[in-house]
Amino acid sequence: MTPSAPAATSATPAETEPVQRPWRGVAPDDRRAERRSILLATAFELLGTDGWRGTTVRRVCEASRLNPRYFYESFDGLESLLLAVFDELMGEVTALTTATLAVADGTPRAQAKAIVSSLIRFVTDDPRRARILFVEALGEERMGRHRLDTLHATAQVIDGYTRRQWGGPAEPDRTTMVAAHLFMGGLSELVIAWLDNKLEGTLDELIDDTAALMVSVMGSAADRTRTGSPSTTSLPSVGGGSPPR
Repeated sequence: MTPSAPAATSATPAETEPVQRPWRGVAPDDRRAERRSILLATAFELLGTDGWRGTTVRRVCEASRLNPRYFYESFDGLESLLLAVFDELMGEVTALTTATLAVADGTPRAQAKAIVSSLIRFVTDDPRRARILFVEALGEERMGRHRLDTLHATAQVIDGYTRRQWGGPAEPDRTTMVAAHLFMGGLSELVIAWLDNKLEGTLDELIDDTAALMVSVMGSAADRTRTGSPSTTSLPSVGGGSPPR
């Protein structure tokens, strides 16, 4: 007599998936978060010292002492990890700038110095940050595009700040957006030049000069938006000389 096939039964996901239990008192989600944090810290170190060409999945795993399968539980590839490092740094500097602005007084100079000081001090306190944000982000296509998108988003924030500070139009304006892009793009090159000892002066002097120029450039852009003509505001003199006539 042929035995009958066992009746088919439906199983719920909870019955078919392995149960993940705490290990040494640490929940599975917490272990995954810890491994992800380790991978980010390792990638930051490699990217900030050896550059993106020297940062590979194999090197990240070896330096982290983690099996590759733990890499892929958090990231679908190396690009995703590098983007996560970039975004983590941008999140840190954004939070720092927001906190600094909250305690600065409302004058244009004080607000500009709060923005400039937060950005410049953040990347110069640890040159690896500047290298990742301003240099290595240009070396890989997806990161380069992401950097440009982030630069544009930051310029939009500066544009909004400018229009609020100087009473410009409620909607984004071409002139102030041009000025904001010039300022943000130039700021990254300025920091790299200073870190490479291509510019003289202390860090405090660099911040003071940059904040003064931000007020002049963005204020002039706002004036042009309101009046339809260039502002007569003169740029601050550098080195004690008089501004050109």
